[in-house]
Amino acid sequence: MKRFALIAMSVLLIASLLLAGCGKAAGPEGKYITKSVGGVEIKEYMESALEGTGFTLDEYLEILEMKSLEDFMTVEIKEGGTATITVYGEEPDTGTWTRNGDTIVITVNGEAQDFKLNGNELSTILEGLEYVFVKK
Repeated sequence: MKRFALIAMSVLLIASLLLAGCGKAAGPEGKYITKSVGGVEIKEYMESALEGTGFTLDEYLEILEMKSLEDFMTVEIKEGGTATITVYGEEPDTGTWTRNGDTIVITVNGEAQDFKLNGNELSTILEGLEYVFVKK
């Protein structure tokens, strides 16, 4: 009888642990920072873009008053349907967002931009280049 009780308790413990991990999946809300542009990691992309300008990456960040490459472009999806997009650490543009499956549509100043949600990453095409953002 003791053995049956131990087995039953073990089964209940395992079942409760499994169920605890089955909570509501995390939503898209959060701040996303640029991971890559055109398939190139952001640091390498920026260093390449600065070749021949005479500026180092650190000098460029200082000129733009950016603390780090995390300020290059950020997307923040907030609860309640609002979103902000910040470029070069400037004042953010605020708009709205909606979700349809794995597509997030962010609308700022009347212009809608589709983003693909894949786990903790968002991606979109801007000026022919794929931008990938990772949740911070």
